[in-house]
Amino acid sequence: MQYRREIDGLRAIAVLPVILFHAGINAFHGGYIGVDVFFVISGYLITGIILEDLQQNRFSILRFYERRARRILPALFLVVLACIPFAWMWMPPQHYKDFSQSVVAVSVFASNILFYREGGYFDLAANEKPLLHTWSLAVEEQYYLIFPILLILLWRFGRSRAFGGIAVLAFLSLSLSEWGWRNYPIANFYLAPTRAWEFLAGSIVAYLHMNKPHQSGNTAALLGFALILFSVFCFDENTPFPSIYAMAPVGGTVLILLYATKGTWVAQLLSLRVFTAIGLISYSAYLWHQPLFAFARIHNLHEPAQWEMLFLAGLSLPLAYLSWRFVEQPFRKGNFARSLSQGVIFLLAATTGSALIAFGLYGHLNNGVPQRLNDTARYYANFSQSTNPYETCLLKIGDDYSTQPKTGCQEFTAGDKIDVMFIGDSHSHAISYQAQLALQKENISSYSVAYVGCIGLEGYFRANTPDSFQCSKYNEHMLEYARKTGVKTLVITSRFTLYWNGARFDNLEGGVESGKGAYIDLLEYRDENAGPLDQNRRDRVLQSYTKNILKLAREFNVVLVYPIPEAGWNVPELAVKRILVGHEQNVDNISTSYQVFTQRNGPVIAAFDTIDSPNLFRVKPHELLCNTFIKQRCINLIDGISYYFDDDHLSHAGARLLAPYILEQVQRARANGTVTSKQ
Repeated sequence: MQYRREIDGLRAIAVLPVILFHAGINAFHGGYIGVDVFFVISGYLITGIILEDLQQNRFSILRFYERRARRILPALFLVVLACIPFAWMWMPPQHYKDFSQSVVAVSVFASNILFYREGGYFDLAANEKPLLHTWSLAVEEQYYLIFPILLILLWRFGRSRAFGGIAVLAFLSLSLSEWGWRNYPIANFYLAPTRAWEFLAGSIVAYLHMNKPHQSGNTAALLGFALILFSVFCFDENTPFPSIYAMAPVGGTVLILLYATKGTWVAQLLSLRVFTAIGLISYSAYLWHQPLFAFARIHNLHEPAQWEMLFLAGLSLPLAYLSWRFVEQPFRKGNFARSLSQGVIFLLAATTGSALIAFGLYGHLNNGVPQRLNDTARYYANFSQSTNPYETCLLKIGDDYSTQPKTGCQEFTAGDKIDVMFIGDSHSHAISYQAQLALQKENISSYSVAYVGCIGLEGYFRANTPDSFQCSKYNEHMLEYARKTGVKTLVITSRFTLYWNGARFDNLEGGVESGKGAYIDLLEYRDENAGPLDQNRRDRVLQSYTKNILKLAREFNVVLVYPIPEAGWNVPELAVKRILVGHEQNVDNISTSYQVFTQRNGPVIAAFDTIDSPNLFRVKPHELLCNTFIKQRCINLIDGISYYFDDDHLSHAGARLLAPYILEQVQRARANGTVTSKQ
């Protein structure tokens, strides 16, 4: 296939925005589309090579895979091996276990599937995954495995029918991605079926160029270049992707491949030495940048300064040159490459891949190899676990909540009668077990079944979830179950502030909770795309909180647990990381600002304080965790005790701290006797 210098320049335009996006440079918030540009280029080049060989009856599937192995594996394996010692030194057990899994996934070209199962590409926690970027290599390898065989089969039906088959598959894949971002956005982002149309767009260009001179078109090429730049600077993490929106970077790349031939302005720009030089090392630059950023974030504990990230972005280029010059090129060209037969290449790939798989399985099966850590670090690492041993009592989307009672979720001491029922989200789950043990000692029976991300009140839906209304159905069912079984007292715990505010918590001291924000709205307002910062929505949700709690207090005794102070950072992991990077002296006191807590939670607390009912009993966790050990601070960890097992859920220790106060209010509620309504 004829070499086109401008394609190397286009690779530079693809890789630089990706690097700057991962570096956290705000202007490049759409830089992730560089991956899509790479996909189109790959589809174009691979299809062109295969078509040339098919026309001359010389195509060999083994030779094709050998060339791909020479091109991709040496530099990839080098970067993975380079990551291992830093992961071993700096990662807490759970992170190291996740890293080990990613090493296995990279070795079998399935990392896109692994990262899809672990969470979103734009989640904050993704920034500390050194091999996150290999998801795109996995998609590309999956394309390489399937597409040549598919093209050979289609070719038997003739050139035009093969072209038609590719066009149909591209349309189906684009349609699937348009459906996917609405229903399964994470799968849509990571998995090959919804990305295939981007490769196939390049394949279509290769077909159009087959046996024909390339056309020149300044206007079309400039439009293509503008579409790519528009995507880089105008798209962000909220852009549905991939979807019809991806037609901008994909279409822009197609226009450049079609019309930016030698002599056009765009081709002259892309053929400049600075762009072609970066383009030649773009694959290695892509491989190096994410591990540099991830380990910088891990070692610095918090987000590094922007100048540090820019320095690392620059460092990725000389590293890329070295691996291109001394690893990539020797395996592809020259005497060394010629000395490696096809069998030797496959043997080296299989041997190295198997060794990495064995290494990754060791880390996975040994739960992140906690033996790497000293005693203090292992102690804190043990806090990073769920508080409640009854994991089946925490329901997730799609779980069956209709069968009650659930085994292991109750602490009965008086026959089958339930005195107290815990209801709410994962915060309820986190505190309920310790509270139930305290109740059991006083012969008070209890039952708890929580639902992830679901406020413990009726009449709401949670926006941007696969089943937005299941939360409301769960609450209706659980309250009906409480009525049927004669429950007298409800203990309600939820992240009221998160659902009202919508934004994930930033403690303004370097800790921002992982994941995205979450928000709810009343069932009568069913606009799932309403923005989380809509003040009208906030006002009506806050008013409905008080209205619904008061309504429940006319039917039950209600023990209302106020918002639990969020930490922002994963508390035990932060302690472990401080030890691993040499800051053990700063471990015994981890806290956050009480002022920040009140700024975020003040309106919810004030609203709860106004509820007037003789059947309402209050537990205020912030009075236990804030302004106690240190004034104007909320304690996360002190004197070797972590009160959290992540960035917002109470640990065993935190739940035990709260349990006596819940017991006290439950006892007051029981002494209250029959529920009386204050009209």
